[in-house]
Amino acid sequence: MTNNHFYIKPRKGELVNIPIPVSASESAVIHGVVTDETGQPIAGVLVLLFSAAQTDEQGPSAPIAHMLSDTDGHFAFSGIHGDRLYEIRTFVQNTAIRTLEVKL
Repeated sequence: MTNNHFYIKPRKGELVNIPIPVSASESAVIHGVVTDETGQPIAGVLVLLFSAAQTDEQGPSAPIAHMLSDTDGHFAFSGIHGDRLYEIRTFVQNTAIRTLEVKL
């Protein structure tokens, strides 16, 4: 993957259109929003990502990625492999909220 960056300083009132070519990738992204029962976003929720391919009798052994939901409840995992089964587990103050299986 190439990491390109550039700087731009538009003049007042100037509309700048910049096409950014992106090469095809085999990786995928999972993103979502953690909400409560009323649909309000929850910040600071621990979101764990597991690969279902690495499971044993008790379930996935260790998370492959983790993060906290932001102030709007958003979370995202990037650079993961497509066409694989993943499991997401969420925790608030050491209490499991919900487990989801995600098939990319």
